[in-house]
Amino acid sequence: MQDIFMGKGGKQPTSAVRGNSADIIQNPDSEKIRKIPPLRQPEKKSHQPFAFSEQERSRINLFRHSRFDWIKKPLFWQGLGGAVLVFLAMLVLGALFSKTTIEVLPEKATVPVNIPLVSKKGALDGIPFEIVLVKGSETKNIAATGTKRTERKASGKIVIYNNYSGVAQKLIKNTRFESLDGKIYRTGNSVTVPGVYSKNRENIPGSVEVTVFADKVGSEYNSPLTDFTIPGFKGDPRYSKFYARSKTEMTEGFIGDTPVASEEDLALAKSAIEDSLKEDLFHEASSQIPNGYILYKNAIQISFDGIKDASNSPNSLTVEENGTLVGILLKKDALSSEVIKNIASQDKNDIPFTLDSLETLSFSFGNGTTILDDKTKELPFTLTGNADITYIVDKNSLINDLVGKARRELPVVLIRYPAVSEVTIVSIRPFWARYFPNNPSKIEIKVSKE
Repeated sequence: MQDIFMGKGGKQPTSAVRGNSADIIQNPDSEKIRKIPPLRQPEKKSHQPFAFSEQERSRINLFRHSRFDWIKKPLFWQGLGGAVLVFLAMLVLGALFSKTTIEVLPEKATVPVNIPLVSKKGALDGIPFEIVLVKGSETKNIAATGTKRTERKASGKIVIYNNYSGVAQKLIKNTRFESLDGKIYRTGNSVTVPGVYSKNRENIPGSVEVTVFADKVGSEYNSPLTDFTIPGFKGDPRYSKFYARSKTEMTEGFIGDTPVASEEDLALAKSAIEDSLKEDLFHEASSQIPNGYILYKNAIQISFDGIKDASNSPNSLTVEENGTLVGILLKKDALSSEVIKNIASQDKNDIPFTLDSLETLSFSFGNGTTILDDKTKELPFTLTGNADITYIVDKNSLINDLVGKARRELPVVLIRYPAVSEVTIVSIRPFWARYFPNNPSKIEIKVSKE
């Protein structure tokens, strides 16, 4: 059998040799032999716990405890307490400074009216009226078409005084007045001069203004301001107690040739003058309307005293016409009340309303023969047209119905208010509030006019 060489040192191995044929020495004379490494024994597993470094242990402990340790810190409780205080403060401030402003657009309507009414001068009830009186004149230049012989009497205004007694004195038409230079002028109509009256313990002569005309034609009766006596009272105690003084100069006295215009041109001039006078007189009357009154354009009467020559030149003449406007001033609040009362009697909505304006209505006299003057005491008339009305929103009731309600309930609340057309929440404090304030004084309602 083959020999097996021992390893270095000649000791016998403790275990059987594992190898192949290459591990067997074929040449015993050779000094070089191949060393066979010893078999590796399997390592025994350690049952000791896994060891961590100090740094790793620190990280593990931090992970275990950091999730809950912050609850134990004072800063957490301070932050939580601060948040609670802020929340409570917001609730308190919201209650103290809550405020809601709502803008309401009321419903409007247009109602046709045809209302017969009666107004009484200076009445304390019903519809009172007052008289406005305005005078004016206009001139127009016309091309002359020829000449004519003209004779005119001078005229002017005087004021007659009665310092005789407290009894009024009537003077007939053509009563004579003598100027200081002996010229005679006469009244065109009869006139009554009021009697003496007392004011501040002083007797004041009664007076009246009239127009007088020269006794004869011609420019010699043209005169400056002067005083007059009444020749008819000579030899009577009244002679020294009745007198007159010029209000204007005496003018227009003339004898001679004057240019003339065609009848057609005169008619056109008269029409143009009167149209212009109507506008001017109404504008002047409108400027005199006192507060609380209204003057309708059809509530007036205008009279003209006829066209006359004002001046002339060789190739033209200037014509003039005077006009007088008498108008009816109606008390607005009383008139509005009557119109509202009439409309309400026909309105089926049974909702209170206001009248937007009286100016949209038209005025007409109750009959075509009404003549306005100082003696007019009662005036029947009719108002027609379309009246614009605005329904009244009961703000107090609406506020009470909104107290404490959620904002989303607003449309439901408005169902009970047919006078409301639109609603806009203008502002609400605090901004996060979802309910209207519990205090009615914190809700403001503004009624829009548009």
